[in-house]
Amino acid sequence: MRVQRGTYLAGFLLLLSQSLLSQKVLYSPFVGDPSSLKFEVVAKAGDYYWLQIGRKKDSPRYPSNYGIRDNSQSFEIYDSRVKPVRTVPFNSVAVTSLKEYFISDERYFDRLILVTDYHKTNLYLQRYAPDGTLLSEGKIPSSFPFNEIANNFLLIRSEDKTKILILGFETGTNAIQKVHALLFNRDWNLLVYNKYEHPYLSQPMVQYDFTNYPIEHFSNAPVKVANSGDWLMTAPSRSNHNFLIFHFMSQDSEFVYKEVKLPASSSVESVSLSLDNRKNEVLTGVLARLRYPSIKSVSVAHYSLQRKEIDFDSSYRFSTLNSDKMKNENLFEEDFIPFPGAGFMLLKEYGRTFTGGYRSEESENETDPVIVNRTMGTAQKKLYNNEDYTRISELGSTDKTHKRGDLNLFYFPADKNETPWTGIISKEQITELNSSFLSYFIVPIGNKLFFLYNSRFKRSDQSGSTTILDQEGNLIEDAGIAFWDINNTLIFQKARQIASNEVVIPYERNQREGFAVIKF
Repeated sequence: MRVQRGTYLAGFLLLLSQSLLSQKVLYSPFVGDPSSLKFEVVAKAGDYYWLQIGRKKDSPRYPSNYGIRDNSQSFEIYDSRVKPVRTVPFNSVAVTSLKEYFISDERYFDRLILVTDYHKTNLYLQRYAPDGTLLSEGKIPSSFPFNEIANNFLLIRSEDKTKILILGFETGTNAIQKVHALLFNRDWNLLVYNKYEHPYLSQPMVQYDFTNYPIEHFSNAPVKVANSGDWLMTAPSRSNHNFLIFHFMSQDSEFVYKEVKLPASSSVESVSLSLDNRKNEVLTGVLARLRYPSIKSVSVAHYSLQRKEIDFDSSYRFSTLNSDKMKNENLFEEDFIPFPGAGFMLLKEYGRTFTGGYRSEESENETDPVIVNRTMGTAQKKLYNNEDYTRISELGSTDKTHKRGDLNLFYFPADKNETPWTGIISKEQITELNSSFLSYFIVPIGNKLFFLYNSRFKRSDQSGSTTILDQEGNLIEDAGIAFWDINNTLIFQKARQIASNEVVIPYERNQREGFAVIKF
């Protein structure tokens, strides 16, 4: 009866939370046999969810970077109730394929393949209706006039989905980077082709996998394309240790760049950029480490698309540890993310138990002002809420001891009228310690951040929870906390945002696998 009562209670909380949060959680049936098949939800087209299904081991006849698939590979299509409705064969492509992109909207599901040809790189398109009907297949009458490795290409899509930008980075003579930009509309008609050449240009990021997705407006990336077709990127300067924010115009090959200054002797760890089409503004943030991995610097800048200038910039220096500690002794993961329209946030999740009191010999005589006096005051420490959320009105570490799953939040505003703050979500996590991803999945919706994670409910079975914060770090309490089906283990480390208001998350139950869809 105890388990049954817990199930009833979880169900009640689920209904309550869905009413308060306007969240809708759907669970698919089990997908295939986990011992032999793997799957991934690759897109949502119209009201249909597209899954890529294949054997766990690729064919040994071809290198893994080629676009060759065995006969068992297919697309599985699920309807709006996440029930399977159709299987679509997965068409093989040329051995010289560099990479593929899955791109979808309300009207179509597109598979774009980049294929190496003689002194050029061609684009091939397979277009499907949302229900899986093949509508067209063939070469797009546009290409890149050079050959490069797969990692030298990026695909970005605008917020309104009317513009698709494909970038090709060509290494020219004297190591000068050439950037080729093909701008398409949503029907793959070429709008403009521009070529940029400058000694300061460099590639801002790499999409490593053979199968990729567009960099969307909600993606955490240092490059974005505006609804107008203009595009922006933040990349290393090739003249010094600073970074540059580039603004490329869509109608010609003109571009401007502005410098984002970094502290001397800093090592960059992450770069991000967010774009607001309504306000015509861009925020960029650069996370760097200083003397120790725990000592950080964050440089932020606010750029006006209309004036083509940086009208605000700032730099924040802080430590992610308390004052008597310089080095991490624990397992942890970090992520640097944008808070669209507001600023940036560093997330640090602790793995195994972390205990203070250790001080390395290297740091006994440390006098760096960045390191000294960064511990919270006693009064603030008393406000630390175990198994809950705590906000502190300053930057710095929160406590000497952290449990597995504790998540530290460090917020850096890109507005002169706002102040930075620190927070901690203290929740016991059930997750894979060896994973390189946070066990929290963060979704920005409007001026709120949704933190999705697994935590124990009443110290019994697993459940999923949500913590919601505004940009000032205040807990949105009237929205409640969402608890989901405690029989399913949601794997947030493999979650993916497929739309501005929709997330897909794999789940496990009794060694079987499926996926959940959360709509905001």
